[in-house]
Amino acid sequence: MPIHPADAVPEKAQKAVDRIFSPLANEHLVLVYDRTVFGSAKKGMLVTDQRIIVYDDEEQRSVRYAQLTYAYWIALDAPHYKLVLTHDDGTSELNIYTNDAAHLDRIVELIRAQAAPDAWRDAEAAASDAREERIAEAAAVASDGRPIRVNSAPHIDPLCPHCEAPLQSVNERTLDGLLGVRYVYFCPSCRKVLGMSHRQGYLLS
Repeated sequence: MPIHPADAVPEKAQKAVDRIFSPLANEHLVLVYDRTVFGSAKKGMLVTDQRIIVYDDEEQRSVRYAQLTYAYWIALDAPHYKLVLTHDDGTSELNIYTNDAAHLDRIVELIRAQAAPDAWRDAEAAASDAREERIAEAAAVASDGRPIRVNSAPHIDPLCPHCEAPLQSVNERTLDGLLGVRYVYFCPSCRKVLGMSHRQGYLLS
């Protein structure tokens, strides 16, 4: 997805972003045009202290910070980065691009602080519990009875084959010899555990 220059952003929207994130923004935050957001062609996006407003071709929709349940950033072609904010329905994503990784980290912290903190912690705890349960289930089905050897995960985790979200290595480790699965990952978006082998994904359970 292309990163558009700052001059492509409406001046009013850019000033609002600069005011809200100042001095964090420092001209780094860029609104984007992205046809994947809410499944429609998007004209632009405006971040405020209460809402993230998405301008569509036909209508305007908005998402409150309190509705956000997950946020993470991934590196694109250097020096650009992408911040993905997942809506509470678990399907829609809002994308923010910047060229400053430290700035992105600060935005993530801002979102965590302004979103419902209890809900955030509950979601993280639920994801952790689900991951541990899936690991136990996966280990229980090892057919040959041999101990499962634990190896280091690859440096770059793959994307989920279902939703294309970055996968997380299970406990920063991988399971080798488990039904022929070389690496085991958890998708925070789908909330599924997947076995990855030769860049092909399939569910463990």
